[in-house]
Amino acid sequence: MTTLVNKLQEQYESQYQHSITPVELRQLNSVETDFVLNKPSYAVLDTENNKAIHLHGANYQLIPYERILTGLSNALDEYNIDISDSSIKFKVADDLSYMRLRIMFGDQGDFKTYSMKYNSDDKLKLGVEVVSSYDASIIYQLRAMFLRLICANGMKAFENINSSMNKHVRKFNIDNTFVKLKDLNKTFSNLQNTVEVYQSVELTKSDVESLFKKFANKSESKYHLLTDVLETDINNSTLYDVYNALTNLI
Repeated sequence: MTTLVNKLQEQYESQYQHSITPVELRQLNSVETDFVLNKPSYAVLDTENNKAIHLHGANYQLIPYERILTGLSNALDEYNIDISDSSIKFKVADDLSYMRLRIMFGDQGDFKTYSMKYNSDDKLKLGVEVVSSYDASIIYQLRAMFLRLICANGMKAFENINSSMNKHVRKFNIDNTFVKLKDLNKTFSNLQNTVEVYQSVELTKSDVESLFKKFANKSESKYHLLTDVLETDINNSTLYDVYNALTNLI
């Protein structure tokens, strides 16, 4: 058994069992037998509980959550990505409509907590997240991320792992996204470089207000919320601090 799947079974047994509920894609040509559809629809069915999760068009590809979790687990092992002391958050909707898995790396492997150059007490916790759905509410995404530990709201940022962000269409090959984990070190390096550049850009009060007003899009309440969540002096802030406020509001 691969490492991630083993940890999910140990830490999230009920959620994991729910995630591997058998599903299938079945073509529908009519409604109540009397009404023939102009174009066939395709239903994602929970065959264990006799429930229809969602209807899709002809170009939809069903990617079972079990396949995603197994593929990710295999890739982590294959590329020697250590998750032995990682923290994991895993959620599957009761109706199976969506799934979200977040892995935040510990300090035993290659992706240790990163200390910012300007302030070693400002640390970034690195991780990966995968999300998917059966109802098309969320497109498939496999992305690198970090959490900023020093700030009160735990600022988060994401970077798609070599553009692993795809709709559930027939031409999509999910196995290609797992191969890209091989370059995870480079992806994290890009993330770190980005936030270091943000931190180096000092802003005036006028700069901060201008950015907040642009993001608020003429909404006074949103603008005031942004000024409230800014954790630094508006007269002495950086682009990194503004980015922190924006991610907190989002």
